[in-house]
Amino acid sequence: MERVLQQNDRLTDLAARVAQDLRRGDLTMRQVVGLSDREMNAVADAADALRRRGDLANAARLWGLLIGFDPYVPRYWRALADLQRRLGRHAEAVLCYEVLALVQGRDSQSDLLEARCLEALGEADLAAHLRHEGERRPRC
Repeated sequence: MERVLQQNDRLTDLAARVAQDLRRGDLTMRQVVGLSDREMNAVADAADALRRRGDLANAARLWGLLIGFDPYVPRYWRALADLQRRLGRHAEAVLCYEVLALVQGRDSQSDLLEARCLEALGEADLAAHLRHEGERRPRC
């Protein structure tokens, strides 16, 4: 019994360290679970296939799942933002575009799409500001 309790204490300590690393951003769930690039790409490919078939809601769910496992991949945020916009979920799309800007920096194409979402939400002033900032940024 003593051995079981010691093992449980070690697991509790490990779980606490993992949780702390996750909160600090030093570790992703992908790393915890041990998913490979190949596995992550297979899920991304499935999400793209769903999008091509017109199943936007399920494609968005898969991109959200990928984000849950590794929130630092711009491709995931860009894909989810696009799907949310196409589904008419403009507030969710704006949030995705904002996180995308944090993860990779601003780009004029994303700013334009985010501005359209803001306009759909009745936020014309914010949309105009974003468009203005995007126009000032050099195009790549």
